[in-house]
Amino acid sequence: MKSTLVSIYKTTRFNPNYYYPLSLHYLKAYANKELANSAAITIKNYNIEEAPNHIVYDLLKDSPDVIGFSCYIWNIQKILGIADLLKKLNPAVKIVLGGPQVTATADKILAENAWVDVIVRGEGEQTFAELLKHYLHNDLGLEEIKGISYRADGKIRSNQARPLIGNLDDIPSPFTEGIDDKSHEILIETQRGCPFECGFCSYHKNFKSVRCFSLDRVKADLRHLIGSGVKRLYLADPTFNLNPKRAKEILKYIGSINKDTVINTELRAELLDLETVDLLEKAGVAFLEIGLQSTNPETLEIIGRKTNLNKFENGIKLLEKSKIQYVIQLIIGLPGDDLNSFKTSMDFALNLAPDKLQVFELELLPGSALQDNAEQHGLIFHLTPPHLVVQNRTFSCSDIVKAKLLYRETFLIYIRRNYAILANLSDLRPSELIETWVAWREAQTGLSLSDFETSSGMRRLRLFSRFIKELLVQNSSSRLTKLRIKGKCNLLVVLIVVRHLNKSIRPLLRGGLRGLIGKIKRFRRSAGYLDPIEISP
Repeated sequence: MKSTLVSIYKTTRFNPNYYYPLSLHYLKAYANKELANSAAITIKNYNIEEAPNHIVYDLLKDSPDVIGFSCYIWNIQKILGIADLLKKLNPAVKIVLGGPQVTATADKILAENAWVDVIVRGEGEQTFAELLKHYLHNDLGLEEIKGISYRADGKIRSNQARPLIGNLDDIPSPFTEGIDDKSHEILIETQRGCPFECGFCSYHKNFKSVRCFSLDRVKADLRHLIGSGVKRLYLADPTFNLNPKRAKEILKYIGSINKDTVINTELRAELLDLETVDLLEKAGVAFLEIGLQSTNPETLEIIGRKTNLNKFENGIKLLEKSKIQYVIQLIIGLPGDDLNSFKTSMDFALNLAPDKLQVFELELLPGSALQDNAEQHGLIFHLTPPHLVVQNRTFSCSDIVKAKLLYRETFLIYIRRNYAILANLSDLRPSELIETWVAWREAQTGLSLSDFETSSGMRRLRLFSRFIKELLVQNSSSRLTKLRIKGKCNLLVVLIVVRHLNKSIRPLLRGGLRGLIGKIKRFRRSAGYLDPIEISP
């Protein structure tokens, strides 16, 4: 029997790295163990931009008996369309869906998509292995398999939920069979589960208890990956430093074996201490994702995300002393928030001088508390994935649009072009400065946001520098003070240009002439405006 597991991945200009489909490799490793390799399981990866016809042809050419898809909010629509074509072209093939997007909506998807045969709900390793046993030997009825939804006698059936795997080490390592392309970003879990109950997230509902792979298993996988020459490694735990003591032990081990593997992860700033930051740096951690979401106490209460902002700030200050880059993440459209509270959150984040500020539009994930209680919070959202919120009881549609535009303006000044050293000469709050800048730009030059975005880099810098000079000298009558202000601004402009050239030229020169030509070609193909408002992958 042949089975094909399918990953349809998404990359963005913010996140251009293809991720190794870890969940599918877990499924394959566990099924091979349980079935003694009696099923031929292959894994195929496609970019979401690839033509559906190409994907369909590529999947059917090997004549698989079972095709399983890993479903997320951003790929479910494409997957359902592809699955329909697969079933019409080969009615005998079994279509199996799994993943977070279908776990909470299994009955609905089966009712609306007759070509889907089975949906695996929740943790899938044991369930998928038993499903393959059913198709391979037919010695296990569908009604006996926990954690699936399917059709029988013309009706949709959902079997009882499957208990979580007690010992994660029972899942064989997905890395020992080799990695096709070590240049990709490889994911590794050291734990599963989340004790937090953030209302915008559904992960904790399926994985409430925190379970850890043994440290021996984690170290063995890390040793194998780093030793095999993996270039980029992502520690894919929901909160890597949830257990600070365990995180430190893992970081110490990585630091003892890592030479040039770049490591990224996600953590909570409130749990950072000086020792952890030092170990992160020694381990080769280059980039951290840090979720803030909002600073509004009412919003944080509604979404169940208690945040001690003083501890958060202290943790960020520890990172500022290191070479580690980090992004602070916010969400537009959370209940309880409005335009003013969003500005406050953005000001708080920017005052911490992050390397990046990333803003997501709120998506109502199936199974999340916010989707379950959407009416209570007055959430108006798109019915089709990714279920973007356009209004809530406290944040009007027009103000959400204003917040997005404000962030786009902010992104160009503080993040993309990094004019922050100029902007920080003003005593205005970042959001207030940006609003003042926009009004000045439109009045003085008539340039809209789109016009400014597409202007040359030097023109943008000269224009913003001129604004800062006029803003700072407007209340000064001293000619000497005005000259000092203008001189300081001019020096900072030179510094910004030097930094930009240094940042641009050094990567281009790596790899010699051939590498330089390739990078220029890729830049030309991808030229255009980088929309900073993210739809989370």
